[in-house]
Amino acid sequence: MKPQAAIIVFIFYLFLANSIKSQTNFDDPPMIPMQQGNSVLFGKDIIIDDQPALDQRNVCVCSAFNGWLYALYTYPNASPGHPGYKIFKSTDNGISWTMFHGAIFDLGPVFYATDIIVCGNSVSTLKLFFVYEVAYDQFYSGTVGYVRLNGETGALENGNILENGYDIAIASDFMYPSTNSNPFSVGILYSMHFGVNKDSIIFISSSDGGMNFDNRKVLAGTNKRFHKVSLSFGKSLSQPSGRYYAAWEGKADVYSNTGHIYTAHSEPNFNSPFTIPVMLDNLDPASLNNVKNPAIACQYNNIDNDSTNITEVVLYDKFNPTTGLYEIDGFSNMKSTGTNNFQHFTLNASSDSKQQASIKFNPFDSSFMVTYYDSTVQKLPFLKHNLNMINPGSWQVVSAGYNDSSNLASPYPKVSLDMNLQKGINVWSAQGTGGNGKAMFDATYSTYTFISPKGSSDINLTLKIYPNPCSSVCNIEFDLKVPSIINVRLVNTIGQVSMDCINQLYENGHHVIKIDLKDLQSGVYFFVLKSNETEYFRKVVVVR
Repeated sequence: MKPQAAIIVFIFYLFLANSIKSQTNFDDPPMIPMQQGNSVLFGKDIIIDDQPALDQRNVCVCSAFNGWLYALYTYPNASPGHPGYKIFKSTDNGISWTMFHGAIFDLGPVFYATDIIVCGNSVSTLKLFFVYEVAYDQFYSGTVGYVRLNGETGALENGNILENGYDIAIASDFMYPSTNSNPFSVGILYSMHFGVNKDSIIFISSSDGGMNFDNRKVLAGTNKRFHKVSLSFGKSLSQPSGRYYAAWEGKADVYSNTGHIYTAHSEPNFNSPFTIPVMLDNLDPASLNNVKNPAIACQYNNIDNDSTNITEVVLYDKFNPTTGLYEIDGFSNMKSTGTNNFQHFTLNASSDSKQQASIKFNPFDSSFMVTYYDSTVQKLPFLKHNLNMINPGSWQVVSAGYNDSSNLASPYPKVSLDMNLQKGINVWSAQGTGGNGKAMFDATYSTYTFISPKGSSDINLTLKIYPNPCSSVCNIEFDLKVPSIINVRLVNTIGQVSMDCINQLYENGHHVIKIDLKDLQSGVYFFVLKSNETEYFRKVVVVR
C-alpha cells in the first residue's frame, strides 16, 4: 500500500476505532518489600492485558487528577500486516485494568504510540491525548500525529496526522497552567522529514486545552537526521509564566547508532520562540557523538529551587567504545531559563550495561523519578533526586529492580506519576510467550493483593475479601488448620492504622468475619490479618 493511501485508510479507521475485549487474571503474588514505616514499596508485577498472542510493545502510562490510570500499548501482529493499539483504564491504582479504547488498522507498516497524557480537573472535563508514529519502512520513514479521547467514556473526539516524521512527544501544564492559557496548554514536539536532507524539529502548542493547535515553531533544521525527541513543561514560583523544554537526537544518517543530544526551551512563555539549541554531548568529551535516546524532565510547581529558578534534567544513553557497553549519562541545569549552566553526571555509575532511561518530575515532593533498563542484571531500577541538583550524580536508589521477572529484552520502561497517591508508577514490556511483549505495571505503592507468609501457616490460602470494592460491610473469609488467635487491622496506603478490627481466638475450620467500613472515606486500604507470627495482606477499595 502506498503511504498516501495508507494515511487515508489510517484516518478512516482511527475515527471508527474498534473496542477490543480484554481479560485480566491475577494470581496470589509473592512477599512484598515494605518501606520504612510498613508502607508498601513495590508489589507484584501486574499484567495489564493477559493476551499472550499479542506482541505488546511501546507501553506508556499516565494518571488523571483523581488517580484514574490509563495505560497504552501497541502491537504489530493482530493479523499479518494489521497493527493496532489498546488503552486500558484502572480506577484502583493499577491493581486491575479494563479495556477503555482500541483500534486495528489496515496499514501494513508498524504503528507506534510514543506518549500519553490526560488533562482536566474534573471527570466531565477529562481529555486523554496520545501521540503516535506510523513507520512505513526500515528507515523509519512515516508520519506522526495525535489523538484526543474523552477521558471518562473513551469516545474519540479528534485526531490529526501532522507531517512526515520519525518520533513525537507530548506534555501539558494542566496542573500548573501557563500564563495566557485557558484552561491550560498542551505542547507537542516531533522530528519532521521533508524530502532529502531536510529534517527539522517542530513544536506545536494549544492554548485552549488541546482543542486547537494554533502555534507552530521550528526549533532546528539539519541536512542530516533528527530522530528521537522528548518534551517537558517547566514552571516555578519565580518563573510563573511557564515554558516548554525540548530534547532531541541528531545523527549523521539512518545507519548511525549514536549521534548528538540537543536541548532548547521556549522563552519567556509557553508559546514563545525557542532558545538557540545547546549540543549537550559537546560539553563532555567522552559523550561527543556517542549518545542517543534523550529523556527530559523539568521542575513544575509553585516553589523555587536554590537558584530561584527551574531545574531541568536531560538523560541519554551513552556508548563507551572501550567496553562496548552503554550507560545512562545526563546534564542538570538549576538556572535553566537564563543560562547554560549545565552540569554533567553519570546516573548510578557501575560496570553494568544500562539503557532506555525514563524520567518524570513529582511536584508533590519536588523530586525527579527515574527508571531504566539494566541489561546486565535484567533489572529495572527506580531512583529519585530532589530538585536541587547540588550533587547531580548522587541519586537515591529506591529499588535496585522492581520487576519480579528477569525475562527482559527491550522493555523500554516508563515512569509516570499517580496524581492521587502522589507516587511514581511504572510500565514496561516484559518477554512473554514466544518472545511476544507483555505490558506490565508496578508502582512504589500498593500493587499487590496478598503477601505470602514466611514459613508454615495456620491459615489456608483461601483467604478472601468481598465485596470488593465495598461501600459498607466487608467480609473476610478464611480457613484455620488449628485454633489460632486472629488479629485484623485496616491500614491505609502509607501504613497508618485506620481501624483495629479483630483480636480474638478462633477454632479450626471455616470462618467469615464481617467488618463495618461505612465510616471510612473513599480510597484504597489494606486488611492486615495476623495469625501467630505470620501476616497476610489483602487490598480493599472503599467507594461512596
